[in-house]
Amino acid sequence: MERIYNFDTFWNAFDAQGEFCRRHNACYDLWCKQSASRQRAIIDELYNHLAAGTKPKQRNPYFYLKDFHAPCTLQMSFDDYYKKYGTTA
Repeated sequence: MERIYNFDTFWNAFDAQGEFCRRHNACYDLWCKQSASRQRAIIDELYNHLAAGTKPKQRNPYFYLKDFHAPCTLQMSFDDYYKKYGTTA
């Protein structure tokens, strides 16, 4: 099944409970300010939590969005890889 990367997916996957449910509008405003790649990373992390049967450490969805650190991805060019490792294998 294809993932949908929108606010509703975030909100439902985060499953805010209790007092944090009132943060919906503030979270939506903050979500809209995120880049598309950051939104995808957030949804992917939440799905990883769901698959593992765990919850995010940050229980407040607003601060989860605000403090989220996307995994760092580094891409090397073919030439840089060859210079560093001396092989393309």
